[in-house]
Amino acid sequence: MMNIKSVLSFLIALLLCASLIACGDASDPAPSEGDNTPKNEETVKLVIPESEDFGRGTVHYSELEYSYPDTERLLDGLRSVTEAIKAGEQSFEALIGMIRELEEDYTHFLTSYSYLTVENAKDSASELYSSDYARIREEYPLVSDLVEEMSVAAAASDHAERFEQEYFGEGFIEKYGDGERYTDAVTALLTKEAQLEAEFSGLSTESVEITYEGKTATAAELIDRYAKKYGDASSKYKKAKEDCERLYSIEVQARTDGLLVELIKVRRLIADELGYESYTEYAYELQGHDYSPESAFKLTADIASYAVPVYQKLYHTVLNNYYAKHEAPKIYTSKMINSLGEIYGAIDGDYGDIFNYMLHFGLFDVEREKTNRESGAFTTYLVGNASPFVFMSAEGLIGDYMTLAHEFGHFRDMFINGEESRSLDLEETASQGLELLTLKALEGRIGESEHKYLYYSEMENMLLMLIFQSFYARFEHYAYALPYEEITKERLTELVIRSAGEMKLNPEYYCELSSVTIPHLLLYPLYVQSYLTSGIVALEIFFAECDKEGAGFTAYDALLAVGDADFESRLFSAELGSPFDERSIKLVIDRVYFSITGSHYYKDNSSDEECSV
Repeated sequence: MMNIKSVLSFLIALLLCASLIACGDASDPAPSEGDNTPKNEETVKLVIPESEDFGRGTVHYSELEYSYPDTERLLDGLRSVTEAIKAGEQSFEALIGMIRELEEDYTHFLTSYSYLTVENAKDSASELYSSDYARIREEYPLVSDLVEEMSVAAAASDHAERFEQEYFGEGFIEKYGDGERYTDAVTALLTKEAQLEAEFSGLSTESVEITYEGKTATAAELIDRYAKKYGDASSKYKKAKEDCERLYSIEVQARTDGLLVELIKVRRLIADELGYESYTEYAYELQGHDYSPESAFKLTADIASYAVPVYQKLYHTVLNNYYAKHEAPKIYTSKMINSLGEIYGAIDGDYGDIFNYMLHFGLFDVEREKTNRESGAFTTYLVGNASPFVFMSAEGLIGDYMTLAHEFGHFRDMFINGEESRSLDLEETASQGLELLTLKALEGRIGESEHKYLYYSEMENMLLMLIFQSFYARFEHYAYALPYEEITKERLTELVIRSAGEMKLNPEYYCELSSVTIPHLLLYPLYVQSYLTSGIVALEIFFAECDKEGAGFTAYDALLAVGDADFESRLFSAELGSPFDERSIKLVIDRVYFSITGSHYYKDNSSDEECSV
């Protein structure tokens, strides 16, 4: 059972810790050269090992019973507790008893939030779950408001010290002793934000209407109509389907552009109502960053200085020619999962046990992308089941190894730390660090040519991640500093062009608002800079493993050990450099270049590195 703490802080633990790898074509893959699996038949079966639940009370995901939470009962209960605390007539024991009576409803609410997130990702057009998902997102700010009101009352009561020591935990009085921040106006704005986010999440062929040949209906209805009219093998149907999908994409992009403008507006108002100079200041506090927005902004400039020229040189001298001659090796999902199970089972520590736990209790959904299924991947936490959950839309390509390794990094971190909110920078280091350590561990376990392709693509992905997440971070830095009256599509487009130019991206391609309408910027503002900090650290961990077997895992485990989540202090204790140190950035970028070419891009970084392909 979960203690009632700040529901807003707990949102950090519920945030979808997402992979940066997008998914592509969803057709069934043919085996790669050297793969002994017959075409169109997956003979390698998924190995589901036995596993204990480690005393967590976890049940198989398929056995979870879903019912929509009784939010009104939870809200009424929170109001009653708050009134009782303010009245000051009840004993501490009586008040704690009242709070504990709410724990089941509170846990049900949080679990339902994560469960609906997963089910909506599986099928955004689901009649059973899509409306519930939109509804619970709207109710979340209402619960947030009342939990905070209760917390403020408790921190101001005569029992404040006992509330902190015996229930809420250290730092409770410091956090809530200054009074309530969530006024009715703030709650209304947070509800509006949730409605806009739910509208974006609900965009699908089943919900978006288009007009084609004089007929207006949802894209799915029109496509189905032409399939029945012409037959789904006919050229007329294929053309109609292609036309409808194009019109659908245009309509979705127009709506998405508008939603981003409205979300930045409402977030500006939230910051104003709460007394912050910018939404960025508020978001950094919410996400637990122990560095300033200015430090993150300088980091993007350093990445522009060091990563962009290295990537350009690698692309024109190595990568472009390599990809012209080699296609991405294809792989079946079960084979990939089995291989990762073997790898993690061979690593000292709990990696294999936790991976087996994930498989045994069905705490993953890894399938091919399809219509109305969310692309990419994420990990969330099911509070009532005391378990993380991985969602992933597979491509059927070798890169699926890295996507699942990334998400398992999140899964293991959540398994160990449970419901506790940690800094996003540590959470993303957990995923990106294990992703790269897995790349090293795959060496010798898959074919040499397959590993080379995976290595090249992973190093390219890391460089592109640093560059493009810096682009998004710079845009957010500028956008959330705008006065309310300047938040228009035209002004935001100017900031897209400015940010692209500063990151040395081609302005011919990055000159529209659509260049930044990725899900993270709409749903999880000011998140992307954590990919930058963790990416630099993950590369340092990877190259430590290259230099000495086990050294990378030692640093990784030390960084992510249970305890204080201060990011930079953890880096120091794990003997890792700071991502805000220009020298650290330059060094890891040069190591990427050296690992592929055998020579240094930045001559002053010369050393006897061993990790190369």
